[in-house]
Order: sequence, then C-alpha cells, then structure tokens
Amino acid sequence: MSVRTGNSVVRGLGLAFVVVALFVLALTSAVPAGEGNADNPGILPPGSNAYGQSYAEWSVAWWQWVWSLPATGHPLFDMTGESAGNGQSGHVFFLGGLLGRSGAVERTITVPCGKPLFFPVLNIHVNNIGRPVPRTIEQMYARAQQFMDSITDPYATVDGVAVNNLSAYRVVSPVYSIWLPATDNVYQTVFHINVSGTFSPAISDGLYLMLAPLSVGEHVVTFGGTAGGPPYGTTPWSLNVTYNITVEPGKK
Repeated sequence: MSVRTGNSVVRGLGLAFVVVALFVLALTSAVPAGEGNADNPGILPPGSNAYGQSYAEWSVAWWQWVWSLPATGHPLFDMTGESAGNGQSGHVFFLGGLLGRSGAVERTITVPCGKPLFFPVLNIHVNNIGRPVPRTIEQMYARAQQFMDSITDPYATVDGVAVNNLSAYRVVSPVYSIWLPATDNVYQTVFHINVSGTFSPAISDGLYLMLAPLSVGEHVVTFGGTAGGPPYGTTPWSLNVTYNITVEPGKK
C-alpha cells in the first residue's frame, strides 16, 4: 500500500485500517458462529446485517479505528503482532495490512473466543487533507473507483481454504468523518502534515470480509493482492499478509 499525501489518497492493502474514538459500536443483532453463505462458510454474506451493522458501516468503523490511533504502537505499523490489540474495544476484532507502504508481513496474535474478525483484503481511503483545492465527493468516489479497478489477483484464505468470489465483497462506504489525535497521529508522524481533530468528508472503497468467530485453537488467515500501475499509477505494488491466530477459551 502507498500513501500520496499531496493527493490525500491512502491506499490500504488488506489493511487492516478503523473506528474512531466513537469506536464502541452498538450491536443490535448477533450472527451465530459458523454462519455464512454457501460459497464461503464462516464468512458473513456481504448483504447481511453483520453483528448489528452493514458491511459498509463496518468499513467506515475500520477506517475510523485506523486514524484514531497514535502512530506509536499502531497495529498497521506492527510487523510481529504485538500491537494487534491496541484500540480493540468493540465486539468485532479488526485485522489489517500495512499502512503507507506495500510489502509482506506475518503477525502472531491472540484473540478472545467469540470475536468476529473484520478486515480489508485491499482498500482505499480518500479525503481532502493537505489538498489546496478540495475534491468534490463525486471526484473522491471516482478516485477510489480508479484505484479499485487497478487491482489484480486479490486473495484471502482461512485455514488454507481460499475465499471464493471476492469481488462480491466489494464495499463502497457512505461519506464519513475521521478523527486524528492531537499528538502522534499518523498524518503528523508518517505523512508529515501537522493536523489534528475531526475531518470530513472522507470516503472509502474496498474488498472486506467479516469472519464469524473462529473456534478455540490455532488458525491462519492470509490476504493481499496487487494494485496500481497504469492507468492508476506508474508503479504497481503488492500486499501479502499472514495472521497466525490463537483463539483463547473462556474470554469474550
């Protein structure tokens, strides 16, 4: 994944990127473990009410989570998994890729039992931070679509089983806002733009998966793909993410 701050475009590969300080999400319904669709058992259908919210609403929550965290100890800069639990205060556990760059990462994490997992395989966030001439919302969506149309070879596996028909899990967000901490936020520390507070509008587009809670024990989740190159950009990039997950008994 790469970030071009002059264009206020953040490409998130499987990133795992967000929910805000408004990050505690009310869950009005629960989906039993193992429920999914016929093609992909254990993965919530993209049109479902997934644990109280739509996929589009969860995609917004994921991005808000990403931006709300300090750069120090950020789960998407972490190369081992030791920071994976930072900011995980809701019913759903977020996974992600790498923030601001492409590459490969393997993380080893522990997740309490009963936690669904939500993550982007490949995604993009667009806002107007740092732009002297703001884009219209229509231009922002067009920019995101251009990126998504450049994706090739997206993949995701759960315990060695490939997820089928990933294109069905493409999610375009509504317009939303993001919140950046006063100090040590990602824009200040990584993108070198001295901003903080609440910013709107923002939009995103991507391939997302919601996994029903995994059984107690050891699991492996992988995801990634390739994007960029003409006509979106000159240099393609790729993401390859592996999560070695231990689901602990007795904690929810």
